[in-house]
Amino acid sequence: MENKTIEQLLSSLAALANEARGSLFGQDKCMVDREQLLYLVETLQTQLPAEINEARTIIDNCNALRNNAKKDAAETRREADQVLRDAEVRAAKLIEETNIVEFAKKREQEILEGAEQQRAMLIAGAVQYADRILEEAQQTVTGTLEALNSGVAILQKQAKEEMDVSIRELTDARTALKNAEQNV
Repeated sequence: MENKTIEQLLSSLAALANEARGSLFGQDKCMVDREQLLYLVETLQTQLPAEINEARTIIDNCNALRNNAKKDAAETRREADQVLRDAEVRAAKLIEETNIVEFAKKREQEILEGAEQQRAMLIAGAVQYADRILEEAQQTVTGTLEALNSGVAILQKQAKEEMDVSIRELTDARTALKNAEQNV
């Protein structure tokens, strides 16, 4: 079995329908090569689950990346909190050791502000990273879904066109049959 994409298989199905001979059994009936039709349907049934599984894998990977980003953000937050606690401890020691209260208070405030800025930057970086990964994953999933929807829309359009042609041919055949009956 040659390896064709879903789009190629859908195109083959459409071509099979387009090339099918009309049937005298009804407006919406036509005759197709059963073996060829079954081959195309079986191939689609084989490949569609793989495409769906691939999309699910992408979504699972995105969720794992998001969870990892959340864990990284939580770890960064813990580290930033630890930096703040360390800064507070250092500031308290400065006050005790130097007896220069004003200097110690000023230094404590600087350390706390610096630690808070560092914490904010680390959290912002982790959130931006998670957003970027999620956006890329969403684009991938959206592209896959659009390709599938496009293929289905093309197949539906071709099936409708084929049905319209069959209806016209049947109407022409009935008209010809009536004319033949009247001429007899």
